[in-house]
Amino acid sequence: MRIRVSVFMLFFVLLLHTTVCAQQTEEATLVSKANEELKQKLTYSKDEKLLDRFHTAAKTVVAVCNSATTPFVFHLVVSSAFQAESVGDHIYVTDTMVEYLLGDELIFVLGHEVWHAENEDSIKKVKEIKRLRSRVSLQDFLGGMYPGGSSVRKGTDLKRFIEGLEQEADDGSLEYGIRAGANPI
Repeated sequence: MRIRVSVFMLFFVLLLHTTVCAQQTEEATLVSKANEELKQKLTYSKDEKLLDRFHTAAKTVVAVCNSATTPFVFHLVVSSAFQAESVGDHIYVTDTMVEYLLGDELIFVLGHEVWHAENEDSIKKVKEIKRLRSRVSLQDFLGGMYPGGSSVRKGTDLKRFIEGLEQEADDGSLEYGIRAGANPI
């Protein structure tokens, strides 16, 4: 009897592990699809001056973040919006934001987005949207970064969840900025 229970438990643990891995893969697949969708829909800046400033700040943040070996991918997007977003390990920032941020502000914005990427907040966000809605579209997931997309931040439970992620990223950004020698004041 004891052997049968052990075999059953082993089978159950393997089944549970397979189910969890499948869910993680499903969520990672959505994040990957989101990046592919953005790659096709967005226009990327070719302004050498802005790109240089952007990539210099990105390298500074990556050098001090908790997982400096993560291959973050930074995108400078042409848009009149003042926006930054992380989708998996891809970080999107609008050229308008980079153009208008002063001094060390860009370090803190990028630190905020790197924190999201490091902590897999995209996956957490997908899981929470799925928990609340049972189905997630790319427009739901991407919110305002998706051209013509609507924001899912209207739901109270989801709004609180996202605000928690944002607060953590704000704290992480402050930590990274200070490590990088940026002035938070």
